[in-house]
Amino acid sequence: ITKKEEFVKEFMKENSGDFEAFKETFDYNLNSFKKKGKRTYDFITKAGKKFQNVVFKLCLIFFKEEKFPEAFKETTLHMLYKNNKGRTDVLSNHRFIHCKQWLPRVAEGLVVQDGLKEQLIKGSSIYQIGGQPGHRSEELMFVVKSVVARQRSRGKIVIIQGYDISKYFDKERIEDGVLSCLKRGADPKAVRLWFKLNEDTQIRVRTGAGMSRVGKVGAVIGQGMIGGALVSQAVLDDGVMEHLPPGGQLQIEYGDVPLAPVMFMDDILNIAEGLNTQARKVNEKIDIIMKQRGLSLNRDKSVFLIMGSKKDIQKASKELGSNPLMCGEFETKRTYKYKWLGQTLSSEGLSDCVMSTVLSREGKIRGACLEIAVVVNDWRCKSVGGMETAMMLWETCCIPSLLHGAGTWTEIDKQTVKNMNQLQNWYLRLILQVGPGTPSSSLRWDFQVLDMS
Repeated sequence: ITKKEEFVKEFMKENSGDFEAFKETFDYNLNSFKKKGKRTYDFITKAGKKFQNVVFKLCLIFFKEEKFPEAFKETTLHMLYKNNKGRTDVLSNHRFIHCKQWLPRVAEGLVVQDGLKEQLIKGSSIYQIGGQPGHRSEELMFVVKSVVARQRSRGKIVIIQGYDISKYFDKERIEDGVLSCLKRGADPKAVRLWFKLNEDTQIRVRTGAGMSRVGKVGAVIGQGMIGGALVSQAVLDDGVMEHLPPGGQLQIEYGDVPLAPVMFMDDILNIAEGLNTQARKVNEKIDIIMKQRGLSLNRDKSVFLIMGSKKDIQKASKELGSNPLMCGEFETKRTYKYKWLGQTLSSEGLSDCVMSTVLSREGKIRGACLEIAVVVNDWRCKSVGGMETAMMLWETCCIPSLLHGAGTWTEIDKQTVKNMNQLQNWYLRLILQVGPGTPSSSLRWDFQVLDMS
């Protein structure tokens, strides 16, 4: 870590690079700010063309001199409650989103779009898709389930290891971000500008009781920064590819396709086919990756689950009893259900993964249905369609939420389909205000809805 800091300090003294910002990018970013509709950007988005052109020229002067105003260091942190459980007054249950004023965000947007973005995306491996446009988390889930299905068809045990990095965006070192940018061929001048835009950061936190005092936190990569997601995913991607390359001794293969741990930003998941041959050694490598970058794993959320025959599971359980699975200084916990990227992985098999995912969503869907029923029962709802409103909300809001990621449900049993049909029929009876004895086929016929299968 000390060597990285010394390298970056020397790099900041250089004057290499030929970064150039373009007016087309400036206009594109302004249009994006306008679509967001946030009042923070009103001063620039609602201004005239002459003022906007002057702002662009001002940014060019900043870039030429590689100097920025002191006000660019000021950052406001907004607290977002993230767990949907636990006490809201506990700071660890919140995300802290970094927000700056419109001018530093305009300048940083130009640096990221014209100097960093293309190279960072081009240098990413196929195993890290976080922060990149055009990708969905279902891609990784489909890969995981496909590999598990193949291993189980061959009668082999599967160990799924999930790693959760504690406060990744708050603890990630900006020196690692600079090195990843340079490694992937980003323009050196753009990298220096990006670093200077985020060094000597001064934060204030917006809380329910008002704004906190100003605190100096130094150079940081904050969640919510322009380019923060792209740089952060690159840092983790480089570390994993260095120590756990695809097709190595610690990785399994899907036919001729070499595999590596799959990542969506800071969510890492590894598939091992042996406890001693792979799982323990992968833990050792992950521990090295964390320490090299000054990070730490969340001990309660870094877990593993075992899938296989009863005989193999009993054998692995007996071994774990005498020799637990360690990751550095702590023991990774065994779990039987693991929620990852919005879906639940279960040690009982792929069909149970789907069942567990549906059951975990059922409570929220029922809550939303009850709210819809209250809205529809209001006499004012007749002006926007009445009963049609209930079906429109069910088909556009509830069903997509219930079936999110269904493209990865490679195995599904009849009981899961039955549960979803029961949920749909319950909603239809709720809206019609009829009893449970009403034939389900009549309900679907009257509403013209499809069977969940």
